[in-house]
Amino acid sequence: MVDDRFPPQEAAKLFGPWDTLMGQLRDTSDAAPELIEALRTAHVELELQADELRRSQEVISSALATSDAMFEVLPLPLWVVAGGGRIVRANAGAMAMFAALRVGDDLSDLLSTARDRTRLSRALESIASAGSASVPAVEIRADLKEGAGYRGDLRMRRVVGDGGRVLAVAAFVDLTREMNREAALDMALAQANDAALAKSDFLRAVSHELRTPLNAVVGFSQLLQRHFDGSSPVEASTGLDWIKTLGTAARHLTTLVSDLIDLQVLEAGRMRIQCVDVQLQPLINEAVELTRYRFEQHGVKLIILAEHEAAVVHTDPARCKQVILNLLDNAAKYTPRSRSVYLEVEAQAVGYRVIVRDEGPGLTRSQQANLFEAFNRLGAERSGVQGLGLGLAISRQLAVRMGGQVGCDSAPGRGSQFWCWLPATSQAMRRADKVAAGGKPEIDD
Repeated sequence: MVDDRFPPQEAAKLFGPWDTLMGQLRDTSDAAPELIEALRTAHVELELQADELRRSQEVISSALATSDAMFEVLPLPLWVVAGGGRIVRANAGAMAMFAALRVGDDLSDLLSTARDRTRLSRALESIASAGSASVPAVEIRADLKEGAGYRGDLRMRRVVGDGGRVLAVAAFVDLTREMNREAALDMALAQANDAALAKSDFLRAVSHELRTPLNAVVGFSQLLQRHFDGSSPVEASTGLDWIKTLGTAARHLTTLVSDLIDLQVLEAGRMRIQCVDVQLQPLINEAVELTRYRFEQHGVKLIILAEHEAAVVHTDPARCKQVILNLLDNAAKYTPRSRSVYLEVEAQAVGYRVIVRDEGPGLTRSQQANLFEAFNRLGAERSGVQGLGLGLAISRQLAVRMGGQVGCDSAPGRGSQFWCWLPATSQAMRRADKVAAGGKPEIDD
């Protein structure tokens, strides 16, 4: 066994090369062959150990070079982190993705929330205090404030550096695309659920609205049949009332079906609008005549305040009359019995405004915000007033398509004023071009 306190290099300084030392030993004593052989064996063992040490050093150097190259070449952002989170090394992927985070900075600067920074600190403390050189990876899913909102996992593993220094290797796995895809799928699922609920609500509302006039049609037709087959005759005035009720129910059914078809055609962009120069007052007069029975039925008086016989507008005559009909019908339905609705035409610099003012309960600001949404009746479905909540939604879309606009001014307890603005002939082309380009027509308040 070689004495560590007297290494071979020191012996070489004192006695010269090994072979010379062996020769000197043979010359000075023939009684020490065992010692010479023991020294020769020790020398061979030392050389073998030296070769093995050199090979081990080469393997270690190669492994270090390989790991160093892998650290730099991996596309993942990688950091070597000391205790407390200070970065002591960053690879090219980390520098490319997070250029603002440099050696000497704190890894927690990567995280966007205090909660995630606390989780990172606790993870580093757990790694530093672990007794084993290998611990399970610490995984933190977080949103990053650097790198345009990256989202993913921050994974860390404990390593021991020179002198037993405990470090952590941290890798960021970018899951932004996957997580955004998951979020998009969740949103799509939520929208599908909302659509399914909306469809159920729509079918329930439509079935309810259709059932009422259909029941009237079926019931009164059976009564008329009994009258005419002689099984249950009635007076002529009673039969006439039944026939009027049948007509009312049939007209209501026609309105419901027409509104549904119009809304579907408008939303699909397939409704043809043909605007021409046309006198406005005759369209208003026709709408008034068509809704006069409606006002009488509800016990509401229609008062015409102002007319403009010379008013000419650029509009689609049939669709313009439909908008005015919807405004009048809406006022008749929601104005209390024995009250009045006022109709007037107001001339403006670049068009005409048809105004329908009622003496109804009025609308709050929140109700006005949802007033023109399809199927949104603002709670009127509980009032017994028939309808699907489509008339105003259709009216606004039609008016915009014709280069005009529909609006409402209201307050609780003060009634409501609905209006339809239509462009005058001299402004027709400019208005149409502006609306086609996505703008809104200028309206005088």
